[in-house]
Amino acid sequence: MARDGSFERSGGGTSDRSARGRALEVLVRQAERFPDLAILPVDGTGLEARDAALAHAIAEQCLRRWLTLRHVLSAYLNQPFDRLEPAMRAVLLAGSAQILLLERIPVHAAIDESVAWAKRRIRPGAAGMVNAVLRRVAGLKGRGTRRDSWTLGADEFPLEDGGVMVLSDRIMPRHAGQCLSVGASVPGGLMGGWVGREGQERAEALVRHCLCRAPILLNVAHGAALGDQRLAPHRAAGHAVWVGKANEIGPWLRDHPGLWVQDPGSAAPVGLTRGLDASRILDLCAGRGTKTRQLRARFPEAAIVATDIDDGRRADLAATFADDSSVRVVEPGDVRAAFPDGADLVLLDVPCTNTGVLARRIEARYRFSRDALQRLVATQREVLAMGVSLLGREGRVLYATCSLEREEGEDQAAWACEEFGLTLEAEERTDPAGTPGEGPDAYRDGAYAAMLRR
Repeated sequence: MARDGSFERSGGGTSDRSARGRALEVLVRQAERFPDLAILPVDGTGLEARDAALAHAIAEQCLRRWLTLRHVLSAYLNQPFDRLEPAMRAVLLAGSAQILLLERIPVHAAIDESVAWAKRRIRPGAAGMVNAVLRRVAGLKGRGTRRDSWTLGADEFPLEDGGVMVLSDRIMPRHAGQCLSVGASVPGGLMGGWVGREGQERAEALVRHCLCRAPILLNVAHGAALGDQRLAPHRAAGHAVWVGKANEIGPWLRDHPGLWVQDPGSAAPVGLTRGLDASRILDLCAGRGTKTRQLRARFPEAAIVATDIDDGRRADLAATFADDSSVRVVEPGDVRAAFPDGADLVLLDVPCTNTGVLARRIEARYRFSRDALQRLVATQREVLAMGVSLLGREGRVLYATCSLEREEGEDQAAWACEEFGLTLEAEERTDPAGTPGEGPDAYRDGAYAAMLRR
């Protein structure tokens, strides 16, 4: 990145070890997987900071706007985009993302280096196709005219700042629903479910929210960093926005052990424990311990046992609480022996479709399907059954998910009450908040939680 903030051509052109080459390595793998995209980090080893940032930006924007870019590219292809070989899809996505979304990259650099990569990585004849298609995409920018808001016009390319780039050709869908789906890169099936359940207006707000760039938010309710200029206030009590450099937050957090990264939506479920007396707590799906830390702060006298089925997450969990005698991290098979008389509170932060966090988990939107949803519902019920079996007399299950789907939220709470004779004491749905162009202090992920008592 140059001193004026623009991206320069990476040293080494588009060799496989250059910034663009690194991004394309990941994008080829994603194209092979689509729509089952994964969290695949770009390897920045050996790159200068500006080149690593460029590689990350290219890969991220392709994932964030996959359907939008696919639609634009399809206007200039002689065959369906998804029938192209993965490497061709990857280089066209990367080139168009640089042209349309990374405005500080010179258009000629985006095209020239995409052509060079295609010639070397795919075959010499592929270069002509890449050149022709990306030049047509570049022509869409016209004079770079902007509008302040997205009105779903056929000549509008929506941006994450809330405005739009006015295209020189009306290539976006004419139908408002299709335009919304394509423009925000939210699959039509997912959006259609929201329309049926939430109504048109609310569904549109949820889709537009997916254009937001999720900020780094911190839970500061149990610690202090007075006067630190790298923190800015958030509208949610007990939370702050990290405005420092992303690579500084790890060392900074190590110096502030009472603070941790957590969105207000993620924090909301533990709020249902307000007023609860619990001395024996199990966290069965603890991940890397974000909600475990909340429970530790809220119940300072309690004995807490935490686990996770993923070995990597469990190792991180153990490292987080290595010096805390009140939190014991165990293997999943050892949780039953943790409290022979049962737990007072069992937290189940279950695996889900992540539809409440699609602006943050950008790959999850493409994986959504009704079949996947039903598989997750079955898994959640298995976890619920396990959690209930670990309860003591009059114990409680706190069921939490970051999904907006009723099947994973309200319906699961109702099923658990009927299946196990539980009582629903409280439930809360937290809707995503924040619109493109709004400040990070307004942003919030979505979540659902239910407190169930034996």
